[in-house]
Amino acid sequence: LRLGEERQRLLETQRLLGAVTEEVARHNALLEARQKSHNSDHHLAEVDTRYVQKLSSESRTLHEERAAMEARNSELLSRLCHTHARLQARQEELHVTEEQ
Repeated sequence: LRLGEERQRLLETQRLLGAVTEEVARHNALLEARQKSHNSDHHLAEVDTRYVQKLSSESRTLHEERAAMEARNSELLSRLCHTHARLQARQEELHVTEEQ
């Protein structure tokens, strides 16, 4: 009888061990899936960061180019005004000369 009880306990222990092993395997699968998801999220965050850095760099470049173009436009406008003033002065000289 005692040997039968020991055998029964051993079978029960093996059954519990099998159930625990299955639970651990399920838990490990969940952890692995979460790790993969985390890795994927981390990769996407890196891609997003690089994209934002690229856009920021392009924005700085465009801002610098715009500032340079505005400076050039200002210079050209100044030269145009100066040339216009010289032309007006020359026209007045010619007009005075014609009257004389």
